[in-house]
Amino acid sequence: MEGYTQSSFYTDSTEAIFPQKIWVVDRIDKQKPQDTRAGQQRDNIRLGLYPEGGYLVQGIKNYVAFKTTDNQGMPAPMSGWLCENGARILDLESYHDGMGLFSFVPQEGIRYTVQLTNGQEFPLPTPLRSGMVMHLEHTDRKNVVFSVRQPKGSMPRRITLFVQMRNVPCCRAKGILRDSLIITLPTSEFIGQGIAEATLYDEQQRPIAERLFYVLPDKQLTITARPSKEVYIRRDKGEVRIHVTDSEGKPVQAEICMSIFDKAYMSQAYRETMLSYNLLSTQIRGNIHHPAYYFDRNNPDRLHALDLLLLTQGWRRYTWQESRKDYHGKPFLCDSIIGRETVGSRKMKRNTTNGGEQVIQVFGPSGDSQFLWTDSVGNFSVPVSVMNTLRGGYVYIKPLLGKEFKPHLTLSDGTVLIDSIRKSKKSYQYYLNNVEKEKKDAELVTTQTGTVLLNEVLVTRKRRIPFRDKFMGRLDSLVNINLGPWVCKHGFLENYKEGYSHLMGDERAPVQCAQHSRDTLNVRRKPVIGKMYRIIKYEPNTQGISIVKDVEDIKYEGPIYTDEELLRMNNITRVKGYYGQREFYTPDSVEMLSPLPDARNTLLWSPSVLTDKNGDAIVPFWTSDINTQFIGVVEGTDGLGLLGSNTFEFHVSKTVEE
Repeated sequence: MEGYTQSSFYTDSTEAIFPQKIWVVDRIDKQKPQDTRAGQQRDNIRLGLYPEGGYLVQGIKNYVAFKTTDNQGMPAPMSGWLCENGARILDLESYHDGMGLFSFVPQEGIRYTVQLTNGQEFPLPTPLRSGMVMHLEHTDRKNVVFSVRQPKGSMPRRITLFVQMRNVPCCRAKGILRDSLIITLPTSEFIGQGIAEATLYDEQQRPIAERLFYVLPDKQLTITARPSKEVYIRRDKGEVRIHVTDSEGKPVQAEICMSIFDKAYMSQAYRETMLSYNLLSTQIRGNIHHPAYYFDRNNPDRLHALDLLLLTQGWRRYTWQESRKDYHGKPFLCDSIIGRETVGSRKMKRNTTNGGEQVIQVFGPSGDSQFLWTDSVGNFSVPVSVMNTLRGGYVYIKPLLGKEFKPHLTLSDGTVLIDSIRKSKKSYQYYLNNVEKEKKDAELVTTQTGTVLLNEVLVTRKRRIPFRDKFMGRLDSLVNINLGPWVCKHGFLENYKEGYSHLMGDERAPVQCAQHSRDTLNVRRKPVIGKMYRIIKYEPNTQGISIVKDVEDIKYEGPIYTDEELLRMNNITRVKGYYGQREFYTPDSVEMLSPLPDARNTLLWSPSVLTDKNGDAIVPFWTSDINTQFIGVVEGTDGLGLLGSNTFEFHVSKTVEE
């Protein structure tokens, strides 16, 4: 899955917004993506070397981060040496998920390489003869400390350190750099928890070095969630007590979302939380292995590991170019529906009023409608305000014009342009590969919980009437009244099968209702679904006299028009609108008494739980017939920028003794 906003996808981009791969497997309890690498060749290691700030500079201390991955892009442990003209000068070993950091002072005329224990060798970038390096000394709750260095004997320079978060300027520090300079920034200037970007400028305001760092990791909500029991029985009623406080321990009114599901569905290697998604995964490029690790307070090294991640996957350096031909373009995705009305006849201009403007009627899935106007050349837009009122399904658009000409609507579709641009973009390298599952010969598989899994189920239906929303159902009814089958005065079914008709001549003329006809026998009667009728077909003989060619008795099941036929008959264009609010199914005490099996492995999905002024909330739920370990995920926000996340677990057994 890939996500785009109206201004995010241009030809100069290399990646979409946080692409996510979704696994579709036969049995979730047997699928372990992290085990798919077993038995594969791991000798071919990829090593990335990332000088802090962008470049290496001769004669001063430089810091270099590294990251090793295997041939599937998964983190791989690394062990090796830093070599100077082939001689080992420093032992290297990865610290977390193949990432690590080392420092050294590069000298002129010396070749530096990193040699792995498996014999692979990787050269370091050639160091610059002059320049500046920037290093993050440390961060805490009060300050962020940077050091800036240049080779000894260099001329003093005026420098500026500029820091921003999510494109919001936080602070700026200026100073004169001789050999080295320490810059201290107060964390009170930062807008909150998250990734900050520090850029070092020279006296001509040219960016020289840049790096990402993380600030205020503890400035978040603390969410505690306690289930009423540690062990439940099947079809038992439970509740979860939630308490939310801020970073200072004060109760907070927050909006919380909570889910309870089978623990087998929790993948630790690819788990995301609200914190990791908003504050990390969507802020740097590339897939992150176990992003929730960096926000779990039970991991004492998480902040050091997070800094290594920002030094590697968040690494950047400036490359000056005289000219750029990258296309930035204009936004082509829109929250509104944009289209144009076209007519294949010049009569439109002669019959239009109000400077050529025309009326467009917009329907919602429930049949409610609003009227809009096109401009003088036929362009129109269904604004966000109208889209919100029509939320919950398709939006139907119909031009209202005279009978002398039939206009057509053409809608803009940004997804077509996305597909065309993606062909010229660099392909996004996922580190997850598809896994070919071995097909099982057994027709039935029984799980530990007693559930029988079927390889294939065929579902049939008796009626042919498709499900439609209220508006499409109304169109179908109108078509059946005006154009659908009917029963003539002699009891034959008319207009049901092409070429079959009992009436001829004036007898086939339509009669709308008995009030408009002197002969009530000529009123068209609506056929009854399930009743038997006779259809008849006449054909002329050689003398030109019509004779009975075929007679057939059929069981009337109603006319079936496709959605496309109904829309075309009424000159209506249909497009997907805003999604409506979905409610997750939650059984009640009466439904829990049903003898039917309850195989829910997701017990609760509540996207909006509001805590009171004391930061408390109670959320009830019902267990199902599945006896296994369940996990609950609770996360939310106070609406002012603070996020929080936590988990809880409980077990469901057949009996209390288990």
